[in-house]
Amino acid sequence: MTTQQPRQICVIGAGVIGLSTAVNIIETIPDVEVTVIAERFSPNTTSDVAAGIWLPPDARAEHELGEDVQRIKKWCLDSRRHIQRLHNSEDAAAAGVQLISGFHLFEKPEYSHEAIYDKDLLFGYQMLTGTNRTPFPQFRNGSTFTTYIVECGIYLPWLMARFTSRGGHIIKQKVNSLEELVDRFDLVVTCVGLGAKPLLGDSSMVAVRGQLIKVKAPWCKNFVRVFGSPMEQTCAYIYPGINHVSLGGTNQENYCSEENDQQDIDRIWKNCISVIPALKNTESRYTAGLRPVRKRGVRLEPESFQYGQKSIKVVHNYGHGSYGVIVHWGCAIEATQLVARQLDSLKRSQIKSNFRWFYITREHIKNLMTSMDGIKAGAGIISGWHLFNDFDNSQEDSYDTKLFLNYQLHRDGGLFNYRHASFLTTYFLEGKKYLKYLTERFQKRGGKIIQGRVNSMEELVGKYDVVVTCVGLGAKTLLGDDSMVPIRGQVAKIHAPWMKHFLRTFTSKKQELDTYIYPGQEYVTIGGTRQEGDYNLASDDEDEKRIWTNACKLIPALKDCKPDFSLVGLRPCRKKGVRLETETMKLKNGTLKVVHNYGHSSAGIAPHWGCAQDATQLVKTCLQDTQLKSQL
Repeated sequence: MTTQQPRQICVIGAGVIGLSTAVNIIETIPDVEVTVIAERFSPNTTSDVAAGIWLPPDARAEHELGEDVQRIKKWCLDSRRHIQRLHNSEDAAAAGVQLISGFHLFEKPEYSHEAIYDKDLLFGYQMLTGTNRTPFPQFRNGSTFTTYIVECGIYLPWLMARFTSRGGHIIKQKVNSLEELVDRFDLVVTCVGLGAKPLLGDSSMVAVRGQLIKVKAPWCKNFVRVFGSPMEQTCAYIYPGINHVSLGGTNQENYCSEENDQQDIDRIWKNCISVIPALKNTESRYTAGLRPVRKRGVRLEPESFQYGQKSIKVVHNYGHGSYGVIVHWGCAIEATQLVARQLDSLKRSQIKSNFRWFYITREHIKNLMTSMDGIKAGAGIISGWHLFNDFDNSQEDSYDTKLFLNYQLHRDGGLFNYRHASFLTTYFLEGKKYLKYLTERFQKRGGKIIQGRVNSMEELVGKYDVVVTCVGLGAKTLLGDDSMVPIRGQVAKIHAPWMKHFLRTFTSKKQELDTYIYPGQEYVTIGGTRQEGDYNLASDDEDEKRIWTNACKLIPALKDCKPDFSLVGLRPCRKKGVRLETETMKLKNGTLKVVHNYGHSSAGIAPHWGCAQDATQLVKTCLQDTQLKSQL
């Protein structure tokens, strides 16, 4: 048997909807490879044209987003949370996210923005009427508030970098039919905007043209949007961004030209200068884009396509009109959930191996611990805490908690300066003692040991009936398995006999490293490095310093303990998952029956006895086949 190879996911489209969906999928769903295929990439997407201001939609938006108000609210809230987290992080400038304050202006009371669904999502929302006048005397009514602007010309490259840093693939190509993708991908996500009309035959897609003027006006700090004025267009807006100010106000349905229109440009200039005359002499450039409006509302749902004997699963995520930035992250979250369901690979299945292996191993360690050999074998039982600040982004719900004794989840507990914690009791094995114990147990039963290097499987032909490969990273050279990758880990060993509980932190950003403190029989092990592709077995002073600093933040009393020594190891990670299967190798000097059992990465001890039992069963099957053939 093998663990499932990575599922191949394709996201069509590289605008704000496509890239945010691709990022969510690759960061949330385990055991997948994600490829973005698009004809256009930034700076040539529709999203790049958008001004990018975040405004919760009002009742007038239902014709674009759909009639499910609660669903729309959730998309908005999830997107706003994401943007707020970004703004409050060190990535804000790199991602093009900023706070902006300003005004909505109305000539008539009936054009007031009381119809906004969630005004509380806007900071400091206040209506301006009567004595509390707007700063623009020609407008009688208005509102003022603070919100966010996401400048897509900066945000899209940032999303792309985030996606590719996690192993995402990029292909520039036009997809003319989903049939082209049937043999290459397990599932396709269509974030195709107006492309849904030719690609999917969706006749409800309508282009709504927007003309913009980008001006250099760094002195312009507040946004202004005008409703219900005597201007020729229903809306004019002035949105200051990071590098330029966007002037606009066109909504031209079924006008499919992306060329600049001089009449539109003149009208926008006239309308915006009537509000802020100082814009007249600014340096400017012009651009136009087509909003992908779907008359039936956003399409966010699964579908299957059949092409002869072949089929492909699809999740649609398109038709967001002018609200792409406003709902993008919320829609990406929902699309990712649909993808996970389609793949039968929900987040709770993040442990990629067979859970049965873990149960078998747990019982083996339990029996060992309660036997006379427990201490000799390095077996024990220990309690401790998993600590995390962001429960939604922790790995806590990837565990089968039935594997643990006395599992308790504490939200908002504030333990060790972390917001959430889980307390659990489990078993441990000290590798050095355990390997010595297994070696002695093996030899007592007549097992033979030869110390040497196997350079080729051909060396073993004729010597053994079955060969079992438990070779870890050696599979790359011995078996040509290019999916093997080292993940370097460095630990410090200290004497701290007063440490009775283990601690492990889970960060909300996957690129950050977890810190762990594991008391053993003799030493306390402190670690927290996962350096993929690094073959360096030498101890690194900076790694040791960081490990030590992080551990002392958790347990300040450790500062009085000095590391006795450091160790470095290479976890044998296999990108395709654990390989546990039989193979008949046809080599130059004969045929060799092989059982593979490798690629367990950092989970080696946790499933080892269960994997050994399955490997043993496969060996028995191979020997029975050999015996049967000899009898024939």
